[in-house]
Amino acid sequence: MKKVLIGIVLLIPILVIACVQIAGSIISQSAYVAVEKISLNATEHVFENVGDSFKLNAGVYPKIARNKEVKYYVMQTPEGKDDIVYMDDRFDPEKYNAVVISDDGKVTVNTYCSFTVVCESVSAGKRAFCHFRVGSGKVHTVSVVSPKETLRKGERVAFIAKTDPQDADIDGRVEWTSNNEAVATVDQNGIVRAVSDGGVTITAKVRSGEAVVEGKCVINVGGGAFRDDVIYVSSNEVSLSDFAYVTDVTVVSGGRISGGKLIIDDKVACVEANGEQAAVKVIDPKILEFLNADLMPTKLFIGKGQLALTPVYVTTGEPAKCAVVSSDEEIAYYKDGFIVPVSVGKVTFTAEKDGYTTSFSLEVKRAVSYFFLSDSELSDKQGIKQTTVYGNKSFTDKSAGSYSAESVTEFTRRFTISSPTDLSPSDFRWESDRPDIARFDDNDAGLLHYAENISGVQKVTITATAKYPVYENVKIQRKYSFYLTEAVNTYGQKDFEYVANVSREAISMHGDAIVEEGQENGRWTNYYVAKNIYGNGHMIANYAYTYDDRNNDFVKIIANDVTVSNVTVRLRTPVEVFHDKNTFGKAISFSENEFGTWGHATGQRLEYSIVEFARHGITVYGTDVEIEGCIVRNVAKYGIYAMSRCWSNDYVQCNNTTVKNCVFSNINCPAIGIESGSTDYNGEVVKKPDGTPFQTKQIVKIEGFVDFYNWKSLDDLNLLGDITDNPIINKAAEDYIKGQFSGEKYVDFRYVGNDGKEYVNLGIFKVGGLNVANADILTSGDTEEDESSLLDKYELGHIVEDLRGIVKPVYLYGYMAETAPITPDMVFEDTLEAYKELREGRKES
Repeated sequence: MKKVLIGIVLLIPILVIACVQIAGSIISQSAYVAVEKISLNATEHVFENVGDSFKLNAGVYPKIARNKEVKYYVMQTPEGKDDIVYMDDRFDPEKYNAVVISDDGKVTVNTYCSFTVVCESVSAGKRAFCHFRVGSGKVHTVSVVSPKETLRKGERVAFIAKTDPQDADIDGRVEWTSNNEAVATVDQNGIVRAVSDGGVTITAKVRSGEAVVEGKCVINVGGGAFRDDVIYVSSNEVSLSDFAYVTDVTVVSGGRISGGKLIIDDKVACVEANGEQAAVKVIDPKILEFLNADLMPTKLFIGKGQLALTPVYVTTGEPAKCAVVSSDEEIAYYKDGFIVPVSVGKVTFTAEKDGYTTSFSLEVKRAVSYFFLSDSELSDKQGIKQTTVYGNKSFTDKSAGSYSAESVTEFTRRFTISSPTDLSPSDFRWESDRPDIARFDDNDAGLLHYAENISGVQKVTITATAKYPVYENVKIQRKYSFYLTEAVNTYGQKDFEYVANVSREAISMHGDAIVEEGQENGRWTNYYVAKNIYGNGHMIANYAYTYDDRNNDFVKIIANDVTVSNVTVRLRTPVEVFHDKNTFGKAISFSENEFGTWGHATGQRLEYSIVEFARHGITVYGTDVEIEGCIVRNVAKYGIYAMSRCWSNDYVQCNNTTVKNCVFSNINCPAIGIESGSTDYNGEVVKKPDGTPFQTKQIVKIEGFVDFYNWKSLDDLNLLGDITDNPIINKAAEDYIKGQFSGEKYVDFRYVGNDGKEYVNLGIFKVGGLNVANADILTSGDTEEDESSLLDKYELGHIVEDLRGIVKPVYLYGYMAETAPITPDMVFEDTLEAYKELREGRKES
């Protein structure tokens, strides 16, 4: 069905024309109240077992929101896949669903994993998040991993016991055994030494709860010339068989071979056989070391077992009976030959005997099997634009009662870990792909430093990589991309007011700027904006603005080249029914340059924003302004009111207003009102100093699509309201308008709703004041008045008739009943799909 707006020429007396600016008085209208916030009954939950369920319950606010429907889903990666970290290698996500979520928020988990569930409102796309994981629980399987399939005799390597699920806790120790120690031995840290040719099975047993789970690995041993790369001996003469598996050994340096022995000249001899080399060193036989300390891990994870620590004599490998002391038993202590981890930190263990000591240092850490950053691309998707733009500057105190030039600022942003909560930024390595404008601190993990000067809006991607993954060969990493510009981040009303009205810098909003009802002097709060506002889906509101006589500009744009983006502006708390006695002020105004100065403004723009709950929505005075992708609703008078005036012989106020891809709904008066005058108050054409006329034409250009959910019942149609103090005259004007629409002449404009009432659509209102008509509605590409283009591109037109005896025609554009694509029974829902249309435009059917 095609959209048709038809212009109606209304024959209205001169008194009415003079008072169009105050149209809409005491006309009630039902409001569309969107969702502003969602809360969940949990922000993090740990399942005890696979197969368990948890019910999420959502609170939707405000309570009078029209559509409280929500949906639940697993958060996705930027590539569009479910962002699930799998902890069990046995699970195949291609065959089975790891997570099942019912429509009412019941979450069931089918494997060991971690993930985030998103609760999203159908109205306005507001979101809340809950992190889930399955408790570490018991070990189900153990896999023994060898770095090599075949070992050389004398070679030592560290095996790994890998558990499923990955984050399962291990009670006590891992028990390692070899089924043939003549081929290979293994110590209690999984370090295998190949001894002779053959095959061998290495087994790791893990105790988890009451169960013992084991895993096996089969390897082969073959070849090899020396017992080790470095061999320690206590004498300068040593038999070849004590350190070599072969007899054809040659000396490279430091000794000679005689009678099947190696004679060492001083302290070290280098030998070679079969292409392999080794060093043989003479040392005191009482020197100690911890067995295989050179291959032992220097990190020990809490809950992942214990570490064997055995002092031995270096030359013989025999255990040395001596005490082992911890430097800090609150971090780790020594018991029965094993290091037992307690808490995160650094610790050193020392053994001493006969005046000789050896030590071993390590870090106790919490192993990282998964993590979530405190920030995500999805949480940044806010408002109609579904984007967050961050500023490079913030006040150090983000909740101060007031701000001034002395307030301390910083050019930083701190990243943290939201889950698991026992991890800290220091457990990760941080990188930025744009160190020219955003670099991480070398000494303060997770602290990002911004450049003070940034051109435009730039994309930055940061990467956090776990320093201590459960398994060293598994990289655990997350990336996060965001947009950055030169602006001040604000988090409340006080810092927003200071930046807008005093420091006059660009603003990036990360909290609502709301003047609460009853706030001292709150009714006088207005904002004069000279730089861009990046609203990021937040709200600028004044709930203390509750007086009939207050009709000031609330947010006023006062400079060239200013964009207000992705924000909601309102002047009262939401109500279900509104009129001009319970709505106040002009929500957002675009005007000439700095107050107190004249001059046509250019480059002003409002994009992807919501304007609601005000007496006037958007007002335009003396500027070129673009309004794109916006929702204007719940307004007692006009959604957009564009006015031009000839104020004096040397100043004319005119507008060039572009409206693109916008929706108007629940508005008392016509959605767009255009009013202009072509001469000064003496009836003279105003001219420039060179004698040419000023531009006085009021132009509104329509591009893309513009929808009008703005039907009014003839039963309570009152376009003009109380235009005088005389109720008789007011009633006469009301009856006159109703009579005009109720007549046979306008039958094609009346739509019969499901309730049986007749409605008319109030789209665009065009009037030239008391002077000659001087307002145009154009479409994309028009350079002059051409109403045929309205018909060609938008099927817009107006009815022309003989106006003799009438001072001024008034044009009202609205949908014809037969072809109306939007009916009185339809309600505009600001869904994410609708937001996408506002941003990208509508595909033609």
